[in-house]
Amino acid sequence: MATILLRTANSISSPGSTVKGTPLTNSEVDNNFSNINITLGVLSNLSTTANANLVSAINSITYAVGSSGNVLTSNGNVWASSALPASGLSYVVKSANYNINNNEGVLANTVPGAFTITLPASPAVGNQVVVADAGGAFGANALTIARNSSTIAGVAEDLVCDINDISVQLVYSGNTWEVYTQLGGNGGTAVTLTGTQTLTNKTLTSPVFTTPTLGVPASGNLISCTADGTNPVGYKNLPASSTKTTTYNPVASDAGKIIILGSGGNVTLTAGVFAAGDAFSIFNNTSSTITCNVQAVTTVYKSGFDTDVSTFDLSTRGIATIVFITSTVALVSGSIT
Repeated sequence: MATILLRTANSISSPGSTVKGTPLTNSEVDNNFSNINITLGVLSNLSTTANANLVSAINSITYAVGSSGNVLTSNGNVWASSALPASGLSYVVKSANYNINNNEGVLANTVPGAFTITLPASPAVGNQVVVADAGGAFGANALTIARNSSTIAGVAEDLVCDINDISVQLVYSGNTWEVYTQLGGNGGTAVTLTGTQTLTNKTLTSPVFTTPTLGVPASGNLISCTADGTNPVGYKNLPASSTKTTTYNPVASDAGKIIILGSGGNVTLTAGVFAAGDAFSIFNNTSSTITCNVQAVTTVYKSGFDTDVSTFDLSTRGIATIVFITSTVALVSGSIT
């Protein structure tokens, strides 16, 4: 079957045929319109017989009816009956690793376990996919969206979805997969990077706080918090250092602790280490008196005396406590001479 395109009454073209620049004659219509596929045209100046033949030829053209609701589509060569293209995303349910396609949504069920959905390779501008938490278990078993060589939100990292009941839409901008999220009814409030928010009933695992301001709670206790990774905030006891058996120069982190001196050990202070309010104790765990050197600090008073000392002797099994009044003035008290 030939396919001809009739643009005006003065032109006719057919694949592999010559364009005719003059009006069609009656005989040309009579002879050539018995088995054709007309795609567009305006015909005029035809005889009654030619018109009748043309109408008969058009009416004789048949196509496969196909299914109810189908439409005619062309691949450039032939017409075919096909279903009306879907206007939205098509969804699939997955609970294991899956390569998602453009214009596809995945209802992801991670109840059986975490898995990965891989984005399309070589995406085009406007490509989009949707991933939704169908099992309400992203918080327990996170879903990973693998970037497949592209970036996600401008970052060369996979996207880990670990909030329950979220839906994530990714749209390719030409440079990166942009991310748009929605929270379901049970999803709670998303934690943002810059917003001021209140977290309730949340467990923070190994958080890092930058210049935090800790308020006084109206009720409850601050527990399981440490000042240095080991010792509780506020020190319920005096954390002890390892036994020193050589000359030891106390450091700022010794504030609030007890320094234990063994055989051969002594304490020598260094200037500029401690601030006002810092304090630490020294325990002589030997059978002999130990001399401690505090000369580097501008002024060190013995408790109860208006005398600046450069050294003091710590009695056997005795304890001395040094408290800094300022960074350059300190007070020493205890089993000292």
